Amino acid sequence: MSIRPRRLSRAGEGAQCRLAVQRRGTSVAPTQLGTSHCLIAPAHTLTLPSMEAVKDRLFVSLGSDLALGPAAAMVKRGLLDRRHLAGSGSVPQVLERALTEFLEKATGEPWVDKFEIELTLSDGPVGYSGQLYRGRKRNRRADFLVLTWTNRSETQYIPLRPVFDQLRGNPQRERLMASLYQWLYQGSWHVFYGFGLDEAEEAYLWRKEAYLSSREEGEDVDLEGEVEFADPASVIEYIRQAKEMILEGEEVGPALASINDARLRRGFEKAHELFVLSESWKLPRMSDECAASLEEDCRSMEGVPIPGLCVSHWRDDAIVAWLDETLNEAYQNGMESRSEIMFCFEATDHRRFLQFLDTLPRMAKIVQGLSEWVGLAEEMESACDYGDRR
Repeated sequence: MSIRPRRLSRAGEGAQCRLAVQRRGTSVAPTQLGTSHCLIAPAHTLTLPSMEAVKDRLFVSLGSDLALGPAAAMVKRGLLDRRHLAGSGSVPQVLERALTEFLEKATGEPWVDKFEIELTLSDGPVGYSGQLYRGRKRNRRADFLVLTWTNRSETQYIPLRPVFDQLRGNPQRERLMASLYQWLYQGSWHVFYGFGLDEAEEAYLWRKEAYLSSREEGEDVDLEGEVEFADPASVIEYIRQAKEMILEGEEVGPALASINDARLRRGFEKAHELFVLSESWKLPRMSDECAASLEEDCRSMEGVPIPGLCVSHWRDDAIVAWLDETLNEAYQNGMESRSEIMFCFEATDHRRFLQFLDTLPRMAKIVQGLSEWVGLAEEMESACDYGDRR
């Protein structure tokens, strides 16, 4: 079960979901490529969640009978006790209290969440606005539960240009930047749908193929004007060559020590820590029956996951252009957003439920690290006097 899928599925090949999880892709229709940068707000107008909104939200939507299984598992682990019973009117309320407390303690430090992560436990897959099914919901086993991890905020953006400029004169600048891009981008894919060079290249190739097909059919399309200006080959070299240039093993320490600014150096250290953490775990394996049931649900669901984070050099590059186009396609086609991470288990399967809970602290720490980098990038960009800021 791959956490970092490498390719999107083409339209017509059937939906996929990251069943602890694979990813469903969206085709890029042969419409005119719109103006770039329109869906990522400039730093000075970026809408940020309030302090109240950045707290993790957890919803439990179960009958009392179904909630008994997960609640019993948390009692065995010592995560649910008499404190959670006080004032609770039902088993789902008790369970929600216990899970909320568990998440609040997950990072061991004040919780920062720019992505508005929401954890839902229910008797079926849910999206931002409830069930997202085409037609009638199919019959499913009544004792199957689904944990859904969702990023509800608008797509967050980390521009690396201010970091690149601050490292001017550092002999390791290119490799440091390549590593930072990989650490943030790869780390993001373990907690939601990340958007970077790979996704831009996928979208570009689909659009180019669609335009070439239209031209062969006699349509008057401007391939060069509509597509080539956003060719991912134009992306800055340290991102294009990041996989080859990334620092490894004993190279990391000395390279990070070469960063003079203490705060920026700590930012790099945190990015490396979240990357190492993201590579050290994976979501537990579902039973074959649960996996098949959830995969069938995903095929019947409307909507696509919305990217939680985009990482690129600057707002005018091809990565941002194709992110904007991807989001425009989703919104213009009226597609609803849905979760990227869903985990199905039987209500009495305490082992798998607790295995999933064991992954949550790591996921929360990755979200925390990425959120801190979003904040740092915002501050660095605001401090830069870029005349081409959009």
